[in-house]
Amino acid sequence: MVSRYFWDPKKRKTGLSFRDFILSGNGLKSNFDCYTVNGILGVDRLIRYDRLNEELGDVSRELGLPEDVGETLRGLSAKGGYRKARDVVSLYDDETRRIVEVFFAREIQLLGFEFEECP
Repeated sequence: MVSRYFWDPKKRKTGLSFRDFILSGNGLKSNFDCYTVNGILGVDRLIRYDRLNEELGDVSRELGLPEDVGETLRGLSAKGGYRKARDVVSLYDDETRRIVEVFFAREIQLLGFEFEECP
């Protein structure tokens, strides 16, 4: 949600707060059905973006690739420059956290997200 909020050009133009962004529902877009079939994971592996380099390294080893793809891509930042580094958890209040937990419950369960772990 935080990445989507800072990346969304409409939000930046209007000055919409993170809280209002969530309450508006504009950021509540799930991709769950893109990688599941009838609620079951439809791909061999789903990689968490917040662990991209580490998990790409795991895939590289599993496939026997000569290079660690995660290490090769470590210096690249496709989303860089949209927001200053900050404590993601501090952006949420109880209400916005609950909205996100309910809306994205399937993703949270499937990927094992822990709110306190947010990068």
